[in-house]
Parts: sequence; structure tokens; C-alpha cells
Amino acid sequence: MNCIPSHAKKATRNVQDNDTIATALYNRMRGKFNTKDQIEFYSLADKYRAHCLKTGHMHRYYNGWQAEIMYDINFNHFYRAMKKTLKMSKDIKERKCTDELYNASYLIGVIYSLQGNTGLAKKYFHKAINEAGTGDSLKTLHIYKDLANVEMDDEPDKAMAHIDRIIRITKASDLKYEYCDAIAFKVVLGFVMHDWNTVRKYYDVYMKIRDEHRKDFSTTYYTYVQICKHAADKEWDKAIYLTDRLTNIDKYKFKADIYEISGNMKAACKAQKDYIHHKDSVNSTIMVQELTNATYEIESIFTHIRKEEAKVMRIALVLTIFMALVIIAALIFVIRNRNRYLRELWNKNNELERLRSKAEEAEIMKESILKNMSHEVRTPLNIIAGFTQILGQSDANLSPEEWKDIAARVTESSNNIVKIINDLLYISSKDSINYTMRNDKVDCDELCSRCMEKFCDAKADGVKMTLNSSLPGGMRIRTNEDGLSRIMECLLDNACKFTEHGSIRINCRLTDNSRNVEISITDTGCGIPEEIGDKVFDPFYKTDTDVDGLGIGLILAQRIACQLDGNITLDRDYHDGARFILTIPVGKE
Repeated sequence: MNCIPSHAKKATRNVQDNDTIATALYNRMRGKFNTKDQIEFYSLADKYRAHCLKTGHMHRYYNGWQAEIMYDINFNHFYRAMKKTLKMSKDIKERKCTDELYNASYLIGVIYSLQGNTGLAKKYFHKAINEAGTGDSLKTLHIYKDLANVEMDDEPDKAMAHIDRIIRITKASDLKYEYCDAIAFKVVLGFVMHDWNTVRKYYDVYMKIRDEHRKDFSTTYYTYVQICKHAADKEWDKAIYLTDRLTNIDKYKFKADIYEISGNMKAACKAQKDYIHHKDSVNSTIMVQELTNATYEIESIFTHIRKEEAKVMRIALVLTIFMALVIIAALIFVIRNRNRYLRELWNKNNELERLRSKAEEAEIMKESILKNMSHEVRTPLNIIAGFTQILGQSDANLSPEEWKDIAARVTESSNNIVKIINDLLYISSKDSINYTMRNDKVDCDELCSRCMEKFCDAKADGVKMTLNSSLPGGMRIRTNEDGLSRIMECLLDNACKFTEHGSIRINCRLTDNSRNVEISITDTGCGIPEEIGDKVFDPFYKTDTDVDGLGIGLILAQRIACQLDGNITLDRDYHDGARFILTIPVGKE
């Protein structure tokens, strides 16, 4: 099994020599590890664990559990693997098998490292080492190896120290296969650190092992070692040629590094783009898998709701029969108590209806997010990642204007992401921002002018933006200034997005015997078809999917308006574009 640490396999073989049943089950399970026959693999894993638990061999019991988790990780089922790992950790604590607790922490570290979260991966790898005990131990070999892997790019010196520790342990324990892998890893680290003496020195050691111990020689990193040696000898073409033999995204990363070392920055930039593209594709596959698992959880909720409905119906039937019997036995008693039973039944039905509505709302929310979030979030993230790669190149020859342009683009992308997250947080929780305090005295004309200035650059060229007001000069209303500004920004942003020609007009006037102020934003854009007029205030709804945005601006403005005791409506009688009307109380002086 490629993903199970080799020292664990060797230890397992030693303790299973006297247990032929466990040995047979374990070997059959290993034979299915790299196949997609998950039903057969899970069945063998269950049988193996049941046998080990029956015979009282807890180390083998948890080793079988670990094998099943690594199988899920091997096929990118991270959601499933994390659930099983947490369940395994709980089982270890309940059975008080604390010597095995480090395995759960290690598996969590593996999951986080493969998902790209190196911070949490390091945390759990160190936790696993502490739980495994101090000193050089065989059971920490795989932990140090994975820790070195996640630290290799950012902290190569620490990674080298971990590999040196592995070399000491494997050499002392005469583990030639594992020792061979550690030497190969040291060659790769020398390449990462551009320490060509280390590359050449340990390449010779690696090849000597091949010549002297062919039976125990590991070819896991053979191609990597050859690539690093060619790079150390400046044989760039040979190194690049061998990178195509790598089967994962490492081939793009190695190509980018080799081109950069050789001075071919144009080819390095292209290889770096390919690396980012394929890495992003892998992450997208993982995201789809995670969403699939989440969908399964939602379907489980629906199943639970249906069971609850059936249960309630059975309860209702029993109650009906009971009430009929009670009527026959004591009519007066039933009359006095029937209202209580009806209230209980009504409350249960309401609770089920509430749960069903929440589940349906969650399903709709998931679909909306999947449609809108990918472009709106990943585009600025890709911009930041791309320019960060350029800025991180030590020999990047950029003019001051290019530096300033890159900084502006990164800042703009960061601000876009922050705005998206803030809007999502507000939409997801109505109480996340509270605009109910209305103690500000606000000049409506002045506030509208300020908001117009913010959108002068956002509107299309040639679009005229004007403010017309019939409010008394210097008139102020009592409201929440931040909330009113946020509403105007949402409405103006919507108008600017859909108006390519013509004008955007803001009109302010008193209505309802001077009790309310009416602010209308009128544009000459594409307008809103009558049949979808009721949907524009729905979360994540967009009339045009090609226009940037998540489709939450109008619902955000409507919710803030409600907190200010106001309201926003769409003028159905205006057909030359769109007109939204905000009505807000004047308030008490």
C-alpha cells in the first residue's frame, strides 16, 4: 500500500506471523488499496478490524482503520476521511489506547496538507510527534517525512533537519528501503535549496545503494533524483525531458524551477502558469467532491424530515384513536383536554414545516453560491496569486510604473474579496450589522452628492449623473447615516452596472404630509422585464449573468431599509430603464 508508511507495514508483518487469519486479511486488503473497488476494500477492512478487535490486538485494529482512511485520501475523499479520522480519535480515547492517539493527529495533518492548508498540517504533524513520545522512534518516520514535505518550499532548513533525523533512525534500524527514500528526499531538498554539492553528494550515495542493495532499493523517487542531478550538472534539456515522466503536478513545478535556474524566465513563467492551472484544477475536483458530500448530507436531512413526518402521522393516528376511545369512555374529559392535544400536534407540524423550509432554503442557497462564487472570488484570487509570483522573483525587472500598477491591482482584488465576504456575512445573518440606531441628523442632499462622487469613475463614459431635490434647504432627517449611505451605494452600483448610455438621475422629495422622504434612482439602462420584477430582491438572483456581482446588492439594500423603518420598491410604470424608490421616515427632531 503506497500510502501506508513502510515501517508500519514491516511492524505489522512481524506481529502477524502467528496470526494467519489477520495476515491473510491484511494482504487481501493491501491488494485492493490502489483499486477503485471500494465496496470490496471496505468489506475487507471491516473484517480485518473485527478480527483484530476480537483477538485484542489494538495496534493492528487501528492500523486497519488507518488503512481505510488513507484509501479515502488516496481517491480525494477528504470529507469522508476527516469524519472517519475524528471517529477513530474518539474511539481511541474511549478505549483508552493513548499510544495510538498520534495516528489520528497524523491523519488530520495529511488531509490538511493535501488540501493546501500547510499551517494546520504543520500543527497536527507536530502534535502527532508529541503524542508519539520523545526521541527517535520508528513510528514517527512517516510523520517527519510528511512534515518535511510541507516545509520543503518555505522552510527547507527545517525540512533538511527532519530528513537527517529519518536517515539516522533508518540507518540505526537497518531499514534499507526507507533509508533509500530518505537519501532521495535529501537530493530533492538540495535541489530546492540550490545546494548543488548536496545534490551531487547524496546522488552518489543513492546510486551506491542501488548497486549494493538492489533487492531493497526504492525507486519511488528515482526520476526526481535524476532530474535534480541533471539540474546540478546544468544539463537543462535532460532535466526538462525527465519532468514529463512525473505523473502529477510536480512536473509543472519542477519545470518552472529548472527554467528559472537556467535563466529562461519566459519558459519559467509559462511553466508556472501551467502549474497554477493544474493545481487549481485539482483543487476544483476536490471542491466538487466536498460539495457532493455536502449534498449527500442535505439529502440525509430530507430523509430524516420524511421519517419525522411519518412518525408524526403515526402519532396523530394513535392520538385520534385514543381520543375516540376517551370520548366513548368519558365525553366530558375529552372536551376539557382536546385543545391541549391539538396545540401539541399543531406545534409539531409547524416545527416540521420550519425544518423543511430551512432545508429547501439551504439547497437553493447552495446552488446560487455555486453559480456566482466561482468567478467572483477566484478571479481576484488568481490575480493576487499571479502578481505575487511575479513580485516574488528576485530578478524581476519592473519599472516603478509597473510596480505601482501591480500594487493597485492586488489592492483592488483584495478589496473586492473583502467586500464580497462582508456582503455575504450580512446576507447570511440579518443581525451581523445593526443599523437600527437612528440618532444621526442627516442632510439627504449632501449625502446623495457624496455618494454620486464615489461612482463618477464607476459609471460608463458618456453617462450623465444628476441630482434633483425639492427638499427644503438644509433639511435634515433623523436616521442612521451609515445605513442610508450603504443603501444609496448599492442602488447606484446597480444603476452603473446596467447603464451604458443616457443618464442616471437621483430625485429627492417629501411625501405623506412631510412624514417621509422619497429618494428615487432612475437609469436609462436595459431595464427589468415585467415577468421577473418580483425576483430582483431575491438573494443571488441576477437578471444578467454576464454582469459582475453576486446578485445581493438589492436584497442588502432592502434589508437595511427595513431596519431603518423604510422600504425599497421597483417602479413598474417606468419602462425606459429601471427606477428604484427608497422611502425613509423623516424622524423626530
